[in-house]
Amino acid sequence: MNNNLLIVSENERTHVYDLDTRSTWEVGRPYKEIDPDIKFYGKSVSRKHGRLQNIDGFWFYLDTNRKNGTRYNGKLIEPGINGRIKPVMLEDGDILEFGCGEKCSDGSKPAVAKYVVNQKND
Repeated sequence: MNNNLLIVSENERTHVYDLDTRSTWEVGRPYKEIDPDIKFYGKSVSRKHGRLQNIDGFWFYLDTNRKNGTRYNGKLIEPGINGRIKPVMLEDGDILEFGCGEKCSDGSKPAVAKYVVNQKND
């Protein structure tokens, strides 16, 4: 059996999330009543930036905010047909960069997450 992890790095801080503990994870920047499951604090990350969702045993990232963007393995995630959310299926080693759209204009770096599938030894 596999263990699906998301290793998140922002401002030299690292946190590991065991994705298998729930089926959906909200990603964003906390603000007042908005309290995402995976929190980023940089202003280039939107309050409701996206979500990770398990669909039929596979993990997907759904980018819900086009303004600040998310990169998937270095490529900006584009919207689907008529602006709809286009799920991206994650595979071991994939990299997500949250915020900054095309480029960080203030010189800051986007928050980074790496999707990792670990083999569990039962």
